Amino acid sequence: MPTGLGGMIVDAAEQGNGIGWAAVEALVERLAGRPGAREIRLSCHPANARAERLYRALGFEPTGEFEDDEMVMARKL
Repeated sequence: MPTGLGGMIVDAAEQGNGIGWAAVEALVERLAGRPGAREIRLSCHPANARAERLYRALGFEPTGEFEDDEMVMARKL
């Protein structure tokens, strides 16, 4: 069963300080412990290259799917 992350925004003044990385890692760890969790999904706007780099570095890959105008990315557990 896919498990999703809701929206997350890091204040522009705080970006680049590891807050997003730490938050996503903590959420992945928490969600990975849920019974039956096999995959975690999230989405980001294709123009948000910084977020995409972060998610890729944390093991997420584009699925080819879109939710509204955002590309869906997934990480297998």
